Amino acid sequence: MTGPDLSTLDGLLRAAVQEPAYRPEFYRRLLDSKVLALVPPDPTVTRPNGDVVLRFVQWQRPDGSHVIPFFSSTTTFFQANPEGAKAVQLTTRDLFEMTRGAVLCLNPNCECCREFAPTEVESLLEKGYLHEPKDEIIKEERPVEIRTVSDPPTAMLNSLIVLYSRLPAVKGAYLISVRDPRRPEEGDILWVVIDANGDMEPIVKQTSAVAYETYPGPRSLDILKAGATGGLLGPDTFLPEQQFYDRAWGHRLMPTPPYSPS
Repeated sequence: MTGPDLSTLDGLLRAAVQEPAYRPEFYRRLLDSKVLALVPPDPTVTRPNGDVVLRFVQWQRPDGSHVIPFFSSTTTFFQANPEGAKAVQLTTRDLFEMTRGAVLCLNPNCECCREFAPTEVESLLEKGYLHEPKDEIIKEERPVEIRTVSDPPTAMLNSLIVLYSRLPAVKGAYLISVRDPRRPEEGDILWVVIDANGDMEPIVKQTSAVAYETYPGPRSLDILKAGATGGLLGPDTFLPEQQFYDRAWGHRLMPTPPYSPS
């Protein structure tokens, strides 16, 4: 079985549409990739203060709203514009900066397309992700009950397995359910515990980004580094059924029971 073609932005977009695990990499590469954007015959206008502004073509959607189209390659450009049109080449980051507040659509009228709302554009420009985790420091000791998750979120775990298989620093990952006996009304919280080498920040951000798109709730979800809680939650403390990823699995991109989809 061959994997998706990730060598081009078009291939990475196709993979990201089908599998959320590829979306963090797609957004990173998209921002600094050169794209094609449609411009009118007279693409520049001079403002009263002397600034020269580049204008972009907007397409009207069936509901009457407008969207700025842009394209990841000449192939997708000519698919959507078979008779050709005037365009400029620039990075997506520059395009997003110049069109803040507008809705943009990557590769409209093509097999794989992606629309970006103004809030998503702002998040990508400021953070590089559509969702960024919030750090929490717990200064007091909290006794917790650790349990095996009886109804694991399969879609999220499958995507995280694909993600971790592409991150060599990740050695293993575990899913557990945690309850604070002093606060039973809060219910169970899910913990994704990651055993990894080196800098955890990019791993946590990508894990959070994938979980944001694949886990709708209802329980809260926290991401921890194995052994970070005062030496607790090390790899040797988990039961076999609580592990959903192991680097030793190598080419395996599907989880072992009980996380296999029915």
